[in-house]
Amino acid sequence: MLDKILELIQLWNFGLVPKSRHKSDLTNITLMYKLLKNKGYIFPKYKEADAALIITDPALLTEDELEKEDQSAQAAVRLAPRRGENNY
Repeated sequence: MLDKILELIQLWNFGLVPKSRHKSDLTNITLMYKLLKNKGYIFPKYKEADAALIITDPALLTEDELEKEDQSAQAAVRLAPRRGENNY
């Protein structure tokens, strides 16, 4: 199980974070990778081909599609219940 967790953290760190439009939201992935590496954890060999499975190329979306995606995400955040609110 540990090997799979290390594999995923590494995959996200090298495959997802650098190519994401939301890098600032993913900084904890990089911090966790560095922390574990410094503590001596051995990560599996990184394979660029594996990263291709999780990366979506934003160039495949038009500017309008990207804008709609951002609006949808912002609307979801606005509509999400806040901690302490009655949800009934």
